[in-house]
Amino acid sequence: MDTMSSMRMILAAGLVAGAVATSAGLAQTRAVPAGTVIDLGLRTALDSATTNADQRFEATVLTAIESAGQTLVESGAVVRGFVGSVGGLRGQARQAQITLAFTEIDVAGRAARLRATVVDVLDPKRLVAPPRPEIGPVVGGRRDAQLAGVRVRDGGTVVSTEGGDVKLPAGAVLRVRLDAPIAVSAGR
Repeated sequence: MDTMSSMRMILAAGLVAGAVATSAGLAQTRAVPAGTVIDLGLRTALDSATTNADQRFEATVLTAIESAGQTLVESGAVVRGFVGSVGGLRGQARQAQITLAFTEIDVAGRAARLRATVVDVLDPKRLVAPPRPEIGPVVGGRRDAQLAGVRVRDGGTVVSTEGGDVKLPAGAVLRVRLDAPIAVSAGR
């Protein structure tokens, strides 16, 4: 076998090995589907009186997300985002507001893109059972566990209910619905 033939065989073997590795990698990629509801513990306190637009915040996943016996997102995974908009008391209703934008979640040591909308804000002291991730549409939050003084409008904006500022203390539970799937490795 001449040198040129040997080089072609090595190149062909490398391409086949790369294709096998790529297809194996694709087969191991799974996703947490859009529409999944996840409870996050807010790590950064936010207050409409002192918070600025574009201010960064962090939260953690409260309950692991599992599928077919595999953990896709671990409890304690860090979620990052920023304040999309903030408004002080205004209008007849005198409602302050904060809109949160979620950007990434740490999955298996890597940052994955996250797009989600707040659907409820809960008081962790009033939750009776540990929160569980839900798949599918949100029918409505538990009104008895809501954080006092706030509610969530369609579109995920958190507004004050008592004519004061929006106060989201560290530890408040943000119930969010995924707007897009989260790609994760199934090897965990």
